[in-house]
Amino acid sequence: RSENIDGLTEIFEGKDLGPKAIAGWAYDFGKGRVVFTAVGHTLHALWQSEYFKLQKNAVRWLLKLE
Repeated sequence: RSENIDGLTEIFEGKDLGPKAIAGWAYDFGKGRVVFTAVGHTLHALWQSEYFKLQKNAVRWLLKLE
């Protein structure tokens, strides 16, 4: 994870198609939180245990359970 000047925390990045591409980020926004992911473009990806874990962890973070 890394934090940029705007306060966005990179969750992960993709490099398979060339230069670094941010594929997910998390951000504290006022009294709330925002998470974005650009993964899971296929049904196969959506049914992977890693994807379920990512979604579960994102919801826990959004609800400030972690």
